[in-house]
Amino acid sequence: IEPVRPQPGEAGRSLFTFEWRADGPLQDGQKFELVLWRPEQDPLNDGFGLAAPTTNTHVNVDLDRLDNTLGGLFDEGEYRWGVLLVTENPYRRLLYLGGGNQFFYDTSFSQRRSTCSGRNRKSPPTKAIKLMATPKPRIISSVLSKTSSPDYRPSLQHTNRIRRAILSFMLCYVVSSLSRLFNPSSRARALGKPDPDPIVSRLSHESFHYHL
Repeated sequence: IEPVRPQPGEAGRSLFTFEWRADGPLQDGQKFELVLWRPEQDPLNDGFGLAAPTTNTHVNVDLDRLDNTLGGLFDEGEYRWGVLLVTENPYRRLLYLGGGNQFFYDTSFSQRRSTCSGRNRKSPPTKAIKLMATPKPRIISSVLSKTSSPDYRPSLQHTNRIRRAILSFMLCYVVSSLSRLFNPSSRARALGKPDPDPIVSRLSHESFHYHL
């Protein structure tokens, strides 16, 4: 036979296909048997079958399932694979037909293969990041939007506070103006006259505040 796949040195796990080309037809009662063996072993005597003998030139096997079934006979590592000519009833190994290609059973093969393929894969273009303006605090923005609205109307309590502040300012201004008006010292300085008796000025000032 002539091995087709896997190629020499290939690794695999899980579901895997072995294929070969036969040089001639099988005789009655003869079949092909796919076997694996270690590099230092003999395929006809030490090879172990991966599937039941078949007349096909390819075999699909679940290597991980065989690992659990065969135990220590089939572990991770390096093997050779090939095909035997056998009879099934009764079972007898007649001839080693060929093969002998190197094969690795590797339970981490799928992870390494995806990693290697990822190295050759082009990275997707990086999307530009749009910078967003820093939002205003919710409280401030809500207050600004509320007071800047044309439909905004201050509350009655707020209005009363403003009115009281304006009246207090006006009253203080009036009192201060009247105080200067009735203060003899201020009047004398305004007319360019000497200051009056301070006692009289003080009494006049206190009298004014008393009447107010």
